Amino acid sequence: MTSKAVSAASLDQLTDGARALLRGAVDIHVHAAPDPFTARRTDSRALVRLSREAGMGGMVLKSHDYPTQPLAWALNDEFDGIDVYGSMALDWGVGGLNPDAVQVSLNIGARVVWMPTFDAANSRGRSGHFFSKGPGISVLDNAGKLLPACHDILDLLRAHDAVLASGHIAPDETLALL
Repeated sequence: MTSKAVSAASLDQLTDGARALLRGAVDIHVHAAPDPFTARRTDSRALVRLSREAGMGGMVLKSHDYPTQPLAWALNDEFDGIDVYGSMALDWGVGGLNPDAVQVSLNIGARVVWMPTFDAANSRGRSGHFFSKGPGISVLDNAGKLLPACHDILDLLRAHDAVLASGHIAPDETLALL
């Protein structure tokens, strides 16, 4: 779908209570076009424009397939009055649990790193919604211990004061990660 699917007319339908809740809010999980595999109701540019008009403070762009920081950077350059943050999901599109890809994204300003989502072993068993041919990704080894790459990623997040999101990993994996 195109950005015409969501328009300024959508803002006219907001109640006063909804407007008050949106004022200054930061949505930490936003999907918008471009998306290589899924049609989205709107594109990132239109979404930022509408969110700013609604009085929101910002948003975190998320894709299951590519790092969104370059897009966030361009949108921040284009729009004043709203903060757009980039993120990345550690699915096969970025090499899975790839500390090098995390380092690059953090170096250019990404603020959130999601553990595997659609390519998580846990998600593969539940949704069947995946596009890569690689195996389901787990953050644990066969002994149930956190993989070394995860320790490296956690160190990078700490060094950059960035946010860790658990993605679609299993509950036992999340507990080991935290």
